[in-house]
Amino acid sequence: MATIELVHDVPLAPTMVFEPVYHQVMQLTLAEKQEMWNVKGSVFAWLFSDGQLAGECYGFPLATSGKLSAEFSDLPDAAKNKAIHC
Repeated sequence: MATIELVHDVPLAPTMVFEPVYHQVMQLTLAEKQEMWNVKGSVFAWLFSDGQLAGECYGFPLATSGKLSAEFSDLPDAAKNKAIHC
């Protein structure tokens, strides 16, 4: 049976292997991913299967990004303050 583990403290450079999987608009450079990592309240998790990096999920508080907030303008402010854009 495969061992699956979620890890929250992986160096960012090896995680760049996932960027080609994302739509071009969503792909990040290492510097952009580091900037997102540094946002207060950001959440990062990496999936390992049998010790091998197999997936990632990350997000940041919606309220910290003016450019994304426009996409969610119909949300009440209280929801924007709690929402995470993944």
